[in-house]
Amino acid sequence: MNLVIKKLKNFFSYTYVHYFFLQFTNPNYIKWLKKEYLFHRKFLSNENLIFDLGASRGDKTHIFLKFSKRVVAYEPEEKMNSILKSSRSIYFFLI
Repeated sequence: MNLVIKKLKNFFSYTYVHYFFLQFTNPNYIKWLKKEYLFHRKFLSNENLIFDLGASRGDKTHIFLKFSKRVVAYEPEEKMNSILKSSRSIYFFLI
């Protein structure tokens, strides 16, 4: 049962469904995302090539993808890198 829940969670990660549920389960995370989006909106545009160094799980990478489809994410720590790679909803160049 836990494996099924984990796969579903991974499948819906960073989708509109995910954000909908986060509004109720973790509203502080949603506030943080909005704050980060508004901050980065001042500096980033569609022409930017964005490097996310130390990408961790890819939270900021998803914010960067709102601004540009040219995002390079790098996570040197092996465990976090495997989590980042397993995210089906991330469509960027992963080193």
